[in-house]
Amino acid sequence: MNIACAVAAVLFGLFTFLQFNDGSQYKTTDGGVVGWVSLYSLTALISLLTIFRPLPRMVYLAAALLIGALGLLRVTAIQWIDTILYNESNPAGNESGGLFIVALWIGFLAWKNPVSRLSSLA
Repeated sequence: MNIACAVAAVLFGLFTFLQFNDGSQYKTTDGGVVGWVSLYSLTALISLLTIFRPLPRMVYLAAALLIGALGLLRVTAIQWIDTILYNESNPAGNESGGLFIVALWIGFLAWKNPVSRLSSLA
């Protein structure tokens, strides 16, 4: 599990770096770039933190559900008649895919987290 978290931290760190070109490539606003950089860097940080001290399972689960719901919301903006991925005029396909990847990873962390620490939240 530690190796998977380390690999995920590196991958999401790479995703963070790649987001900086989206402003020019996909005409993403500065706020959008900041949002994606924040999402991917926070996911990398959570992956790294999980190696040393896992978060409570409910934190992972809540984050996965929230991000998954945002992905479903973003799917509604896809223009299905057009190219779905790598569409510079409508990046909703790429964005919803990114949200689903993060939600699946955080959901995996919730599933693999061996201890539910609800008592530690109180």
